[in-house]
Amino acid sequence: MKGLLALFPALFLLLTSCSVPPRGLVETAPQPSTVIVLHGLFASPDHVEPLREGLAAQGIICLSPDLQPSNGSLPIEAMAEQLDSFLQKNVPSNAPLQFVGHSMGGLVALQYLQSATHAQRCRGLFTIATPHHGTFLANLHTGPAGRQMLPNSPFTQNLNSRTPRFPVVTYRTPNDLVIIPNSSSVLSFAENKVIASPGHNEIVSSPELIEDLGRRIRQHDSAAGVR
Repeated sequence: MKGLLALFPALFLLLTSCSVPPRGLVETAPQPSTVIVLHGLFASPDHVEPLREGLAAQGIICLSPDLQPSNGSLPIEAMAEQLDSFLQKNVPSNAPLQFVGHSMGGLVALQYLQSATHAQRCRGLFTIATPHHGTFLANLHTGPAGRQMLPNSPFTQNLNSRTPRFPVVTYRTPNDLVIIPNSSSVLSFAENKVIASPGHNEIVSSPELIEDLGRRIRQHDSAAGVR
């Protein structure tokens, strides 16, 4: 009996040590996404402020980079590189992301996410009035980005040929006089939604859009284990 009692302290230490995770292997709880709200052509973060404010009011962390010049004088790949630099400076490298892009901003996000490394941390992409198949209005623009947004350009065809592993939702309005035809905002691999909005720029202020975005962003986080 005395021998068993003498062994008790050692046995207790052995059992309790088994319940402590090894150093460096402690799992952290999944974190909510940081949502990146991207403006489009001839625009700035001010143009998508209704989106950022509406999502922030729902408790969603939002950032909106200023990608300049936004006049189309740079190719969309260069704008995606600016986005990458912004994220490196402002968001931890292991933080999960979701992207909301208006108009050309949706193409910038999709271009950025062509990298497997970048796509790995993406929980969702939302594009709003984005010319995924170009727009006839781009014939009036002679800059590199304008050429890339011509109807069915090699650039957009290449982007559309790869099905992402993260969920994609597109939004469009039948009253869009910038994305012509507005069906150019539809993607075969996405869930495609129609919003009752009076126009291309007005859609970013749509309460219906902002509410739906917030709900879906939270759903994507919940699917990743965020509580």
